[in-house]
Amino acid sequence: MRTVLVAFAIAAAGAAGVEAQTRGASPAPAAPVAATQAPSTSAYYEFILARHLDANDDVDGALAALQRAAKLDPASAEIQAEMASLYGRQNRMKEAIAAGEQALKIDPDNVAGNRVLGTIYAGLVQATRSGAPADRENAERAIRYLEKSNLSDAVGAQVLLGRMYMRTAAWDKAIALFSKLVEDEPDFAEAVSSLVQAYRGAGRPQDAIKLLEGNGDSSAQLSILLGELYEGERRWADAAEAYGRASRRRPRDVELKVRWATALLSEGQTEAVMQARNVLRDVTAENASHVRAHYLLVQVDRQLANAAEAEATALKMVQTDPKGVWGQYALAQVAGDKKDYRKVIDTLEPLVAGWKDRSDQGQGLNPARLYEQLGGAYLGLKQYDKAIDQLQRAREAAPNDVRLARLQAEALHENGQLDRGVGVLEELLSRANPQPSAYSALAELYVNAGRIPQALGVLDRAAAKLPGDTSVAFELGATLERQKHYEEALRVFERVIASDPRHAQALNYLGYLLANRGERLQESVNYIKRALEIDPDNPAYLDSLGWAYFKLNQLDLAEPQLRKAAADLVTNSVIQDHFGDTLFKLGRFDEAIAAWERALAGDGDSIERPAIERKIRSARDRTRKR
Repeated sequence: MRTVLVAFAIAAAGAAGVEAQTRGASPAPAAPVAATQAPSTSAYYEFILARHLDANDDVDGALAALQRAAKLDPASAEIQAEMASLYGRQNRMKEAIAAGEQALKIDPDNVAGNRVLGTIYAGLVQATRSGAPADRENAERAIRYLEKSNLSDAVGAQVLLGRMYMRTAAWDKAIALFSKLVEDEPDFAEAVSSLVQAYRGAGRPQDAIKLLEGNGDSSAQLSILLGELYEGERRWADAAEAYGRASRRRPRDVELKVRWATALLSEGQTEAVMQARNVLRDVTAENASHVRAHYLLVQVDRQLANAAEAEATALKMVQTDPKGVWGQYALAQVAGDKKDYRKVIDTLEPLVAGWKDRSDQGQGLNPARLYEQLGGAYLGLKQYDKAIDQLQRAREAAPNDVRLARLQAEALHENGQLDRGVGVLEELLSRANPQPSAYSALAELYVNAGRIPQALGVLDRAAAKLPGDTSVAFELGATLERQKHYEEALRVFERVIASDPRHAQALNYLGYLLANRGERLQESVNYIKRALEIDPDNPAYLDSLGWAYFKLNQLDLAEPQLRKAAADLVTNSVIQDHFGDTLFKLGRFDEAIAAWERALAGDGDSIERPAIERKIRSARDRTRKR
């Protein structure tokens, strides 16, 4: 009942006491609202005596005086309300409610009685789990009583009323109440954070962001709220900046640093990932057993292609906690990056075998991730039956995960069971409100099987079921391009742009596809420029623009675009290769060699290593001939 007492004390303390408590200052002595109907003379003496005794911590004496006052003046609602307030502060809720109800039986409009009862029921709500059977009923009672109180002088009671509005999903009322509080006192952090919660509940995250962007610097907590909102909008750079501000205000808050690093890692830019690495190194240096920080550090080094350091951190995790699951899982991920599939299996099979016997519930790791990793390893070894079995177990642990269904369907296809793979994905599409990604997965499966008409048919189904959604078409275009069905990919991307002229990814993809094929090069430049107008400084788009200029032989325009892209995405092998080609053509052979060496050391995606090695030898020959 402690929550009840705290809430009760806030609302029962009177205007001065409320404002002091909600702002962290020492509260004024408790004093009920002045009586609107004065007790009779002798009863009034007992009433005043009760207050005096209460102020001197003689609660029993105060209650006795109020009981005598009530006998002397049974028609006084104020005496009953005072008694309810005193009972409430002593956590004697049944007596408090009875006295409050008696006050309202005498005078239904009695301000003090309504406020006391409203505060009691609000406290009961805050002390119970949201959604409990009595929760809504008590919240509605609290609202009914508090709305009949005069709350203009009671900020704490207004905050309670707003919280009750939110508890009953009366978002518009909550927004109106907290907006007025924030308008009156812009620095009232509790009102600001409550208004943010109300906006989020009402499905208005942009209004919450706008509010906090004007107030987010005022406290660490508001910066954290702003970071959470940015995360919800996948604005990772903004989220990282907000968490960074909060962390500078709370330099000892380890969990906040981990959230900051997570946002930086999600941002994905090389500079941000390097910053995440620095933050996590600081955390892990002082917290040797912080599992999540160490695991994230492994992910950072994997993303930066620092395989040796990633493996060293994973091994340290295993040494620190030999029975822990996260270290073993991280070690298996590093092995998977190296395509050491046997090591993945040898690492994870013992974990999976003993999973049901673990008493720590897997330290929060969903076993679906282990089964997925194992499935991928068996796929790499072309042991399709085992891969399918592991992916089935993964899907049983996470039945709504479309990505897992996609992997299982592809494994079935690789094993010559395309129809079964199609069935896996069609089952997802047969459910109510299927996810767009399920359509994308089925279309990709058909493309990979060379069944282009069926893939385009899935796109038509998605368009009929999900009008206005362009994600399926975009994913299909990307899949067609990867499988070298270029003409079909061009048509699909053009279809996306016709539907959404500001689809930056489609504009970039179409522009890059044209540039890479050396077709319609000026049109390619225009598409990519449109993408950059929407998402300026996106390094992938800068690479596309630089590559289009390279194809046009406009090297003076290509070089600065590719230089910036290469600086931002150091481990992206394709971008480094493009930059190297441009530098070579400009006669800057040493720089070209360095770029190509970064390409070879990078992620290795979509490059031909022998071709790059030949280019490096050619550049070295040119350097020697100078």
